[in-house]
Amino acid sequence: MVELRILGSPSLLGREGQDVRSVVHQPRRLALLSYLTLSACGTYLRRDKLLALFWPRSPEKKARSSLSEALSRLRTSLGEDVIVTRGSDEVGVAADAIWCDVLELRRAVDESRWSAVAELYQGPLLDGLLLDGLHDLEQWFALQSGHLARTALDALGRLSDAAIAEGDDSAHIWAERAFQLDPLDSGAARRVMLVLANSGHRA
Repeated sequence: MVELRILGSPSLLGREGQDVRSVVHQPRRLALLSYLTLSACGTYLRRDKLLALFWPRSPEKKARSSLSEALSRLRTSLGEDVIVTRGSDEVGVAADAIWCDVLELRRAVDESRWSAVAELYQGPLLDGLLLDGLHDLEQWFALQSGHLARTALDALGRLSDAAIAEGDDSAHIWAERAFQLDPLDSGAARRVMLVLANSGHRA
């Protein structure tokens, strides 16, 4: 199974555990795999939607050729069964062929596994990835990144509150992580102050 980590600094491991640099070091290729994984894992997207996001200023024929080439290179790098198609107009990712930290985080949220959420969140979505001129795509990733950050902040808050209530020493770890994630969040700041006060640092 391919392993895709895109929370924080991106990494991609092939089936044998090798770094797949041919994808990670190509911003548009990495963005395409990430977008398909987050939007079409176990389902399909129309090619027209991908063309509008990834090649918005190219003539349709050239854009379709560029998409076909990008998908072909992904198959070469990852294996033939990761990128799947339905007919000639739909593309997706096989759910049983890829593991992704964002998808795992979503499952952890659904199952209220807050410590798993905190562990999986290692930073902003595709941190440092530059997509020159692809405004709509950048905006989509920015919205996803903001939602994931808020989800992580909520999980850290829940873990902090539970640890504070139980008098657990891990309270300061969760509270500090939440505060570092968003120093302007009043709840995070309150928890840090409460943990310090409880440990005798009332000043």
